[in-house]
Amino acid sequence: MANSTTENTTTLSLCDDTQIDGNALVARVLAFSGVRHMFGVVGIPVTSLATRAVALGIRFIAFHNEQSAGYAASAYGYLTSQPGVFLTVSGPGCIHGIAGLANGTANAWPVVMISRSCDQRDLGREISRSLIRLPPLSPL
Repeated sequence: MANSTTENTTTLSLCDDTQIDGNALVARVLAFSGVRHMFGVVGIPVTSLATRAVALGIRFIAFHNEQSAGYAASAYGYLTSQPGVFLTVSGPGCIHGIAGLANGTANAWPVVMISRSCDQRDLGREISRSLIRLPPLSPL
């Protein structure tokens, strides 16, 4: 309970004694870094990250496809001079997001794409979800 003589503020700590998963850690880092908006398409590999980001006060703006989310994030970066962050599902979602990422990068607008891979136990089961994303993204 807050002391009545002190201002009641919410603080965000990146490090505490509790164990958290990777999604919660990424959401905390984004919030701690001042990210207030996130664009994207939620799906099984990234729903938890989006949910945790929203719980920390980051507004999630949903799109029908990753390309649109990427363009919105790059435009946000241009208009605000703050990194536009967008979230994609793995595999084809990541590939579709490259257009928006490339747009922001080519114009020197701050943009960040977050795309989660499938669980290790699912590697090789569904090739479209376990595409290696590094080679197409390395120039960006």
